[in-house]
Amino acid sequence: MHVAALIEKINVYIATKESPLKIEKITIKDILQIIREEFSPRLVVRQIKWLEPEAMVEIKADKLSILRVFRNFVDNALKYGGEDLSEIRIGYKETEE
Repeated sequence: MHVAALIEKINVYIATKESPLKIEKITIKDILQIIREEFSPRLVVRQIKWLEPEAMVEIKADKLSILRVFRNFVDNALKYGGEDLSEIRIGYKETEE
């Protein structure tokens, strides 16, 4: 389902040269679950621990864009983290803004 949505968004971008954002309330926990499942085989093979916050943090964002950001972060960690990479830790910090 996510791949189809991403393909649709790319097609819209190509057709209009701009990609409309769909801002909605999403929980980071849901996003991280999707990303963790995508990268799970690589994490298991390399014996890399996945650490994420327990809290159900909710944000307003474009879901596909946030998925792309986290996918890029994790992919880069795996590509450039080297042989000593033993964990991927995801966290957040609340601010008053």
